[in-house]
Parts: sequence; structure tokens; C-alpha cells
Amino acid sequence: MPADDVGAAVDAFDRDLRMQRIEPDMLNANPGEAEAISDRGKRDGQRNSPRPESDRALADLDEAIRLNPNDPLAYANRGDAYRKRRDYDGALSDYNQAIRLNPRSAPAYNNRGNIYLEQRNYDKALSDYNQAILLDPNYAHAYNNRGLVYLEKRDYNRAMSDCNRAIELNANYAHAYNNRGRTYYRLKNYDKALSDYNHAIRLDPSYAIAYNNRGDVYLEQKNYDQALSDYNQAIQMGRNYVLAYINRGRAYRLQRRYDEALSDYSHAIALDPKSALAYNNRGNIYRDEKDYNKALSDYNQAIRLEPNFALVYRNRGKMFKEQGRKQEADADFAKAAQLGRSEAGNL
Repeated sequence: MPADDVGAAVDAFDRDLRMQRIEPDMLNANPGEAEAISDRGKRDGQRNSPRPESDRALADLDEAIRLNPNDPLAYANRGDAYRKRRDYDGALSDYNQAIRLNPRSAPAYNNRGNIYLEQRNYDKALSDYNQAILLDPNYAHAYNNRGLVYLEKRDYNRAMSDCNRAIELNANYAHAYNNRGRTYYRLKNYDKALSDYNHAIRLDPSYAIAYNNRGDVYLEQKNYDQALSDYNQAIQMGRNYVLAYINRGRAYRLQRRYDEALSDYSHAIALDPKSALAYNNRGNIYRDEKDYNKALSDYNQAIRLEPNFALVYRNRGKMFKEQGRKQEADADFAKAAQLGRSEAGNL
């Protein structure tokens, strides 16, 4: 597999983002109009809905907080709505307030941990998941999510332990099987990874992420037909699933189906113009086709988006080397090595 293409290596987090409602006996629930408005805002905010419905959710939750500014549930619900809009500052502010009003809310800590995980602030995420588990030792979602922090920190033993605990607490927890499969995948235990992805899909046949991840295993095994089938299924289930387009592009590139790979990477960029990964991988296609101007443009954009993305420097260095631009190539290889990825052995 080309070492200069990445997809699963920077795979999407699959934390449990089903926001957990605080149990009624853990808060002073506001009766009447404010509670009804808050509940309506929560429902609208959690839907994969058009922007106007999301705006209505926020308006409802703003009104609920105005009517009862001491309701932790209303702040937690509005935090969920902000997260859906990727307004992480707004979400953090509301989760902080929900925790101030109800310091014993395990779901509020879990949900705030999800924001920190999204921001790759792993230490703060770990602290919040630990607190959620301390408050509720049987909280399967928090174990699953803490396992993801350990996975990203490459502490695979603890990641496995937390996934196992989440499954012990809930044998039908598809997310936990998927994430344990990701841990096996990182350990290159592909048979066990496949088993867990298969189980996750049996539990939830509409689970797009599990199809995408199973496709990654098939790709490693050079089973391109099965990989493409799974990526197609993931895309069909989640039309805006950027990583599935990127991974399908990887599969096409391995088969030298460059036009189809280019189309998938371009579609991924259209869906997420901030995806440095998509620009890197599209740059590789242009480099394969000796279209160095377009390749350079994509590598430069990837670096602008993620200045510490070592792989892009290496790929741009390879392009400079092909062009005989030795000084620029050496500078990029040195930068890649400084950031932790050496050019040696990967050409």
C-alpha cells in the first residue's frame, strides 16, 4: 500500500455522541413552560437537521434558559446543539455551566470530554471521562470514550480494557465493538478487527463508520472488491461521510483508477474544505500523473491547514526529488523527519 496515502491512519473518532440526558433526580428540573421549551430544543438540536431547524433549537434553548437560568439540563441541551453546529466554544461554555450547576452530572462530564476529544485535547478529555466514571462506575459510554483517548495516545492495553468494560456493561453496544476493532486494527490483528466490525454491523446494520473501518481491513488485505463494497455502503448510508470518500479514493489509487480516485478526493474537499488529508491524497494523484503544479498546490494547501502534518512534507519532498529540485526536497525531508516521519524506507 502506498505509504504516502493515508486514511485509516488518521481515522475519524467514533466516540459515543448520543448526548446523555441527566437523570431527573440529579437536578432541580424546571416544571411547565421552560421544561417543555427545553425538551423541544433538545429534540431539534440532536436531529441531523437543516440549519433553520438548528436555529430554532437554539432559540428554544435560549428561551428556556431565560425562563430558568439555574437549569443545568437546559445548558447541557444547548451545549449539544452547539456541538452539532461545531461551535465548540459555545458547547464548552454551556457544559461548564451545566457542571457548575450540577457537579455530580456524569453525562455533562462525558459530553464535555467529547468536545475536548474532538479538539485533540486528550488530557482534558481523559480527566472528564475519569470524572464521569467516578460519578457513575457503570457508565458504558464514558468507558467507550475514554478508550478512544487511550487509542489516540497509543496506549492500546488501556484502550482494549476500556472497550472490554463497555461491552461487559452493554453487550449490544455497537460503538464499543467498533472501537475495539479499531484497536485490533492498530495492532495489525486484522482477523479480530474484522470480527468486531462484523459484530458491530450485526448490532447496527446502518452503522456507516463500521462499514468504513471494515473496508480499511480489507484494503490492508488487498481485498479491493470487498473494501470498495464497504466504502460504497458507508457512503450510501452517510452521504457526507468525508473519510469514506477519502478511503475509497485510496482503494481506487491502489488499483490505478486515478480518475475515480481524483473524483473522490475532490468530493471530499468539497464536503470539507479544511481536510488536509484530502488535499494530501489528491496531491499524490496529481504527482502520479506528473501534474506537478497541481500537486504542489494541494500539498501547500494541506500544509497551510495542518502545518505539522509530517506526511505532506515528505510527499512534497518526493515530488521535488522527482523534479530534480534537491535543495527543496532535502528541506522537506528534514522537516518531515523533525516532525516524526522519516523519508528513509518509504520511497
